Amino acid sequence: LLFKERLTGLKLLAVLLAFLGCALVSGLGAGDMALSTAGILYGLGAGFGYAMYSIFARCALERGYSSNTINFYSCLLAALGAALIWGVDGVFETAAASGGNLALAIGAGVVTCYLPYLLYTEGLRWAEPGKAAILATVEPFVAALIGIFAFHEAVTPYKLLGMAAIFGAILILNRRP
Repeated sequence: LLFKERLTGLKLLAVLLAFLGCALVSGLGAGDMALSTAGILYGLGAGFGYAMYSIFARCALERGYSSNTINFYSCLLAALGAALIWGVDGVFETAAASGGNLALAIGAGVVTCYLPYLLYTEGLRWAEPGKAAILATVEPFVAALIGIFAFHEAVTPYKLLGMAAIFGAILILNRRP
C-alpha cells in the first residue's frame, strides 16, 4: 500500500514458504515446544517492530538520509526504549568490570546489531521492502545451520523441511522474470 509493490502469486508463495520455514526451524510441530501468551505477544511485537523498521527506513532513504544515519538513530532509540522497559541496573558496571567485558559488549553490539541493520537498511535502497523482509528470513536458516554445526543441535526432519522452505522462498524471489 505504501510503496506500490505488486503482490504477485510468486511473492505470496514466497511469503507462505518463508513463514512455514521459520515456524518449522523454530521447533513448531516437533512436539517439544510450549506456546505462552507472553511469548506470542513478544513475537508479534518483534514482528511489528521489524515491519515498522522496514517502512520507516525506506521512507527515510527516500528523503535522502544515509543508511548510517538511519541505523544510528534506530539503535539509539532501541537502546533507550530497552533501558526504559528493563532498566540498566548493572549493565555499565558489568561492561566496565574488565577490558574483556567491554570489548565483548562493543563487539556484540556492532556484530549482532549495528552491522546487520546497516546492511539491511542499505539493501532497502535497492530492493522492495516486502521482498527484503522475505529475503531476511535467511536469518533463521543461518541460525539453524550454526546451531547444528557449532552447538550440535539435533537435526530433525522438521528443521530440515523448514530450512528447505526458507531456501525455496529465497530462490523464488530471486528468479528472473
